[in-house]
Amino acid sequence: MDSKKIGQFITERRKSLGFTQQQLADQIGVSNKAISKWETGEGYPDITIILALSKALFVTADELLNGEMISSEQLNREVSIGKSKKIFSKDSLERAAISFVLIMIAVMTLFTVNKQITKYDHILTAVSEKEAGEIEELLIAAGIKYRMPYDGLDFEVDRKQYAEAIMLFGYNDKITSNWSIDNMDNGYSNSDADKHKRYVAYLEQQIILMATHLDGVDSAQAIVDAPRDNGMKSALVLLHLKKAMTKDQAAAFAKALSVGLGNENASTISIMDTEGNMIFSGTVATAELKAFR
Repeated sequence: MDSKKIGQFITERRKSLGFTQQQLADQIGVSNKAISKWETGEGYPDITIILALSKALFVTADELLNGEMISSEQLNREVSIGKSKKIFSKDSLERAAISFVLIMIAVMTLFTVNKQITKYDHILTAVSEKEAGEIEELLIAAGIKYRMPYDGLDFEVDRKQYAEAIMLFGYNDKITSNWSIDNMDNGYSNSDADKHKRYVAYLEQQIILMATHLDGVDSAQAIVDAPRDNGMKSALVLLHLKKAMTKDQAAAFAKALSVGLGNENASTISIMDTEGNMIFSGTVATAELKAFR
């Protein structure tokens, strides 16, 4: 590539567009000294700047690297010659290599940006504007990312903080949408017995999800007893702990579970660790706890 030719081309394009060196530099995020260096042929634009510079000068990357505008007639002729004679010059190979690198940079940039995009899941719907205000206060105080994409009553939270939000709302007597039977996979059987079994299994999965997001919990198991008459549901939770859980933490967890299960209180919730320590005890029969051992 001819640095002098490219520099002259940048100068001509900049002046034809009425830009000063500083104005062009501001558009692409470099210093005016860099523009001056390129225009005098003392250096080339960095490969990461080529696309932005081409866009600012209203030219293609090929035209910029070639140091001249390419007419449609010339482009068609070059393509035709390339196809018939299979001639590849050193410059064309360099431009092809640079174009490939630019494409890879663009792909990696998009991939990185996509990874940084926060993904949100619906967690609950407020029944009034007053309750919506209360929910916002809870989320803000807890540092949980949220958005209200619809009518100002529906709330979505950062997927990474979903379990934390469930705990937060459960402790504050607000039932989240994850406990709804509408979220359950219907499967292939429609019998009442099978639906009930799947519902119980679904509730157990939700409890494990909450438990494993608690600080100090490595893994969890859960057994739920859900009467068909919509009475109080019982839950037995076994926690494998990485560090000790306080009674207050266990009580808060139990309250959140009771709200999610639709119970009036946490009297039917029992929580213990794998060492056999009862961390929170409701009124669930002790005999049923042996199922964990």
